Amino acid sequence: MRKDQHQTLGRLGFAYTASILFHSLGQFPDAYHKYVTYRGDTTVNGYSCYNVEIEFPDFHYYSYMVMDDHETAASIASKLYLCDYLVLSANHLSSYEDELKKGQILSIPNGYAKYTLITIRKDVHLPVHIKVYDDKGLLEEYGFSDLQVNSTIQDTEFTENYADYHF
Repeated sequence: MRKDQHQTLGRLGFAYTASILFHSLGQFPDAYHKYVTYRGDTTVNGYSCYNVEIEFPDFHYYSYMVMDDHETAASIASKLYLCDYLVLSANHLSSYEDELKKGQILSIPNGYAKYTLITIRKDVHLPVHIKVYDDKGLLEEYGFSDLQVNSTIQDTEFTENYADYHF
């Protein structure tokens, strides 16, 4: 599901992004005033949007000791709300799911990203574009278009014979 990608399909939605931001900002006193900046308005796909910048100037890597033989780059990143790709690449690991050795020392970031620019649609208050940067440059970029908020899903869509899924 994620070959050569930073994220799994399940993590590309709004809830995952919100949980990362909530955790990242929640660990610093007065974080919203210190790290979050409104950068003006823009228009995306005909919709009026806000540009919001989140910057962690103290972004850095630190030493982390693996505490359990069953930990992986993915499980550590998930537990600490980090980008697992940064954990993988900083430690030259070959797989997100390879089990690490208890006592192994890893280099991990102190936050998900150094800088994030989020474009939020004003009418539905949902992001339509997200750019994430680490200390080396652009790390991830996601765009969401044709948003349909609170749309109805028909019962027939939950059947094996639903024609639009082409199974």
